[in-house]
Amino acid sequence: MNNETIQDAYQAELDAFEQRYFHPTPPDGYYRVLSASGTKVPGLGWNCNKCKLQIPYNAPAEVKHCGGKISKRPGWWKRLRLPIWRIRVPE
Repeated sequence: MNNETIQDAYQAELDAFEQRYFHPTPPDGYYRVLSASGTKVPGLGWNCNKCKLQIPYNAPAEVKHCGGKISKRPGWWKRLRLPIWRIRVPE
């Protein structure tokens, strides 16, 4: 393998990692939260891109949004498959 293919493979792996953990906006619904340093934050975050309501961490069990719609926190088994969003540090 030459040097360019190694750099391309490294960049592709880095892009996949950033796409998984560094979302520009949080995913819809409940999500697990990582701090900027990579440690777990207690509780779950919650976001709705439609009505722009966001609770970055420690969201309640029920969230009322979009004019009366209620979202309930998922059970413990479904929490294992929730997407992860990392809190960015303001620059």
